[in-house]
Amino acid sequence: QRDDVPRWLKAAYLLVLPSRWEGMPNVVLEAMAAGVCVVATNVEGIVELVDDNVTGRVVPPDEPRALAEVMMQLLRQPEVAAGLADSAQVKCKELFTTDAMAARYVGLYRQLLAPAPETSPAQAPFKIS
Repeated sequence: QRDDVPRWLKAAYLLVLPSRWEGMPNVVLEAMAAGVCVVATNVEGIVELVDDNVTGRVVPPDEPRALAEVMMQLLRQPEVAAGLADSAQVKCKELFTTDAMAARYVGLYRQLLAPAPETSPAQAPFKIS
């Protein structure tokens, strides 16, 4: 258990995550929230968080040259990395804060618990006999 992760993230220029598989990588969310540019592989779990060329950069998995090229591009163009990091931070605040997540769950529960609309026999997806 560490309590200094936000301080280390703020000191980083890039977060690089060359995974072959991810669930919901918290480190990506933490980097986005801290305003750190994310470079990661195009695998499930990451692509739901990082929009390529919008909130970070995504490269194919198992392609170290592509990963290195993107890293070098961002190191040579700090203004691009900063713009991606800013966009990621906004996305994180809009979608992944506790309040935003709770609001989405409430909306989902309301949708699931809402009464079903009345369906006439003519609209039924199958014939009732």
